[in-house]
Amino acid sequence: MVNHNITEIQNFVKKNKAEIEAFITKRLFPKIGKDIALILLRKWASEVSDKDLYHVHVMVPNFLPNLTLARIEASCSLLYHSEQSYKENPNRNILSNLTSDPKVLNYGSTVSTIYPLSLKMLEICSVKFSRHITGLKFKIIWQSEVE
Repeated sequence: MVNHNITEIQNFVKKNKAEIEAFITKRLFPKIGKDIALILLRKWASEVSDKDLYHVHVMVPNFLPNLTLARIEASCSLLYHSEQSYKENPNRNILSNLTSDPKVLNYGSTVSTIYPLSLKMLEICSVKFSRHITGLKFKIIWQSEVE
């Protein structure tokens, strides 16, 4: 079994961008919608807005064995940050994946932001979302577009 490093994973994502985008659109957008509903219900965020909950990091482990599209999809995790009153809100770092409900992640009593690399994960893209008259609107921001 070969562990692929960050650069190999980034190159794989660029090469397979269309297939990964299809996975995100078909499987992750509905999951993100369900997660948002639970996050709001549990009062881990107050609203979907650029002042509170507006994006999620789509991540994979930063050393991934047997690099395939199926492995990327199976190991994908989602990291949300609720921003409103973050100094008082210990529920601002929220982790989820395709097979589990969102859960709060904190390091002790700190409320600081947890980043993908601190979880030994690699962000492949983020998904920005906003309220729209017809429901949630999603936009994929590829990590390669940010650099």
